[in-house]
Amino acid sequence: MRKSIINCNLLKLVLIVSVFCFTACQKEELNEIEASENATYRIETKYLNEAELRVENHRDYFLLDGDIMFKKEHLSDRPVALKSTGLTNRRWPNNTMIYSISDDLPNKNRVYGAIQHWESNTNVRFKERTNETDYVIFVPGNGCSSFLGKIGGAQRITLASGCSQGTVIHEIGHAAGLFHEQNRKDRDQYVTINFENVRDGFTHNFQTYIARGMSGAEYSAEFDFNSIMMYGPYFFSKNGKPTITKKDGSTYSINRAVLSDLDIEGIEIMYPSNTGGVVKEKIRVFAFNPGLYTTAYTWDTDNPNPTFWPGEKMDRTFVPQFPKFALAAEVLKWTTIEINLFNNKQETNIIFSQDGASQTADLFATKGYPYFYNNNWYVVPPRLGEFREFSLDVMTMGYTHMYTWDQNGNPTSGEWPGRKMSESLDEWYVGDLFGSATCTNIIFSNNGQNQTADLYVCEDKPYYYNGTFHKYPPKK
Repeated sequence: MRKSIINCNLLKLVLIVSVFCFTACQKEELNEIEASENATYRIETKYLNEAELRVENHRDYFLLDGDIMFKKEHLSDRPVALKSTGLTNRRWPNNTMIYSISDDLPNKNRVYGAIQHWESNTNVRFKERTNETDYVIFVPGNGCSSFLGKIGGAQRITLASGCSQGTVIHEIGHAAGLFHEQNRKDRDQYVTINFENVRDGFTHNFQTYIARGMSGAEYSAEFDFNSIMMYGPYFFSKNGKPTITKKDGSTYSINRAVLSDLDIEGIEIMYPSNTGGVVKEKIRVFAFNPGLYTTAYTWDTDNPNPTFWPGEKMDRTFVPQFPKFALAAEVLKWTTIEINLFNNKQETNIIFSQDGASQTADLFATKGYPYFYNNNWYVVPPRLGEFREFSLDVMTMGYTHMYTWDQNGNPTSGEWPGRKMSESLDEWYVGDLFGSATCTNIIFSNNGQNQTADLYVCEDKPYYYNGTFHKYPPKK
């Protein structure tokens, strides 16, 4: 999986983590929302965390881009460094969107048709609400609008009488967690925004999320003009000329009928088939890079509900029981997070970043190698003051000393009984050998007593327990 905040060759959809979304209707539907577009509202500067937004002040919500809706309590009058806990950052659990339809909504069949389209083409399922507290409710109103993702409580999908079944499909896309395609950070490689044709006071509607300082993600290397989440070429035009064109100056047809093929492929990754992925174990991993790695994003094919990029906040207050050789000053420079292993797997994909910036490459966090330092994983924290390119760490239980020798019979950890090992976690003892060797001859003993036979250990199976070397810590 390749990412640039997160890039994946399959997915064509833009996902914005910290915003709520209102929709753009197709050109044929513009007459229905013309009154809303032409209405005059006070333009104010508000902040989504640290991102500065120019929004319209409506009675009970703020409006961005003419079709992105925010609850008023989700924006502030001045920048806020910490993320608001009230904002959505999750998909619908178990691939299931709970919904209700207002009794006074006209033409309910467009909702049922849109739901059937989603269920026929994706893994997302819909369950009519009974007494659930978190749900989508389809209601009548001006224009066509939705919040982004699951926000908690009752969240509206507003449908004017002219909002077609295709537009309802689009709105459900927002409620599932999709943003508009043209707000990708790389959109200028594919489209030209003709600001001279944009209505006065609406140019801020065409900013990318990066320009606003928002967190987001692209899941494909290319732009999908056929995405049902794509704006039309004439949206917010003041003179009948296109506001968005392809790079060659031509316009394009807008899709407000069905999910595109790449929409479906993308949703398949966002909401994968729930094959019964079960969290079998939680492990704690650590990253060393003071002030840089603050978030960890994990994903797994068996996880039906991965977190939104850039993932979960890492903890600086959790102080683990490091091996005794670790210095207190070094311990405090590690950040940590607890992650899930699914279906008895021993590893999962992970990316460390600074809230989406300065990200690592795609990594694998494994059960037996929880410490990430200088682009390498370690069984135990490396001795940073003595750090070298390679250290062979071996672990055992029930022995306190290790004696090692090279292929010529020369001792490499001192004369018999060798080096005393350090106490680590869970009764394990840790020994290390600096150098270039990835394997060594070894004997474990209790200060020369109760020694093992001559053994041979390699970095791929460093745990010695019950007469056998293991890749990961074995169960006792």
